[in-house]
Amino acid sequence: MNLQRIEDLILKYENGETSLAEEEELRDFFSRDQIPVQFKAYGEIFGFFGVSKQETIANPDFDMAILEQIHDMEEPKKTRFYIRYLYPIAGIAASILLIIGLYFSSYFNNAPLGTYDDPEIAYAETRKILLKVSGNLNSGLDELSNVEELNKGVSELENMRAFNVGVTNFRKISILDKSKDIITQKSK
Repeated sequence: MNLQRIEDLILKYENGETSLAEEEELRDFFSRDQIPVQFKAYGEIFGFFGVSKQETIANPDFDMAILEQIHDMEEPKKTRFYIRYLYPIAGIAASILLIIGLYFSSYFNNAPLGTYDDPEIAYAETRKILLKVSGNLNSGLDELSNVEELNKGVSELENMRAFNVGVTNFRKISILDKSKDIITQKSK
């Protein structure tokens, strides 16, 4: 058989695009005794399909037993309930408090602001105040360098997401192992 055809079929198989006839062609190829080295891993996969096809389920109530096991498993608790609903509510409450605070501060603080008749004095005072605000703002921005380090740590935690996906997939495999144990126990 043409090895290029086998490679194309494997790619289609991995993408879930093969027909039943093409999958049968792959099974036939991998059922041979001599498989090229680059396809050894796939030989194990398709060999498993051949062996599993020959296995029979001794217990006619197997499906019901599996469904009962799945129902018996607890669903994980949703710990993100508070996060999902608490953050928007906290944001709304903070906004309301801010508006109330601004209203009362302007209501009780009706003292006239300093005014200047001479434009040069007004300009000098404005410049002095703006320079002071700018200095305070710059000193506040220096503290934000720690936030950058925090962001680096958070980005490293993104790798944990991939690990979590792997653990989730492993749980699915463990469910299959439990079902295999149930089958073998009932067969004995």
